[in-house]
Order: sequence, then C-alpha cells, then structure tokens
Amino acid sequence: MRLIVTIIIFVHALVHLYGFVNERFLIDATHMRWSKIIRVSGRTTRLLGTLWLTTCMIFSLSAVGLIIEADWWRIVAGVGVVLSQSLIIIYIKHAWPSTFGNICIILAIIWLK
Repeated sequence: MRLIVTIIIFVHALVHLYGFVNERFLIDATHMRWSKIIRVSGRTTRLLGTLWLTTCMIFSLSAVGLIIEADWWRIVAGVGVVLSQSLIIIYIKHAWPSTFGNICIILAIIWLK
C-alpha cells in the first residue's frame, strides 16, 4: 500500500511540475495555457509559477519521507495538499481533476500506518 501511495504522490508532484512549466512559459504551447479565475500578470504570474514548483517539491519530499518511513511525511503532505488545492481553486477550469489526487493523499495521511 505504501508503494501505491508513493506513486500517487509522485505522479501528483509531476502534475504540479507541469503547472510550473505551463505558468512560467518554459514550453511553446500557447494552446495549452491554463486560464485563471483571477487576472494576473507580471510578478504574480511568476509567483504562481513558483508556487507550482514549490508544491511539486513538497509532494516529492513527502513521497521520499513515505518511502523511508519517516514520521514527518504526513505533515509535509498536508502542507502540499493545502498549497495544491489553493492553486486548483485559482486554475479551477483546467486543474479541477487534481482534487481527486489531493483526496487520495488526504486519505493516505489519515489511514496509512
């Protein structure tokens, strides 16, 4: 079960990495740009891109913590879920399916021993 949860967390981290790449315009994919429920530009866009990357790193760290059976992985994953869901709300039109990943992670935090 730990391996399955670890894979789910790593995949969810990769989704956030895509959010970073998309927001920071590191790929030439204007047809894939995500729309936001709020208007942002300039520094705010860079901040949101950085939050996508930060969330990716937080989820990756929590997955590593889960692999090594560290007690702190739950706290790190919880912080990741809060950041992730905040970003999902901002990008709700395109990012809403990631809520299911967050729900899986929350369930793992609660029930995984």
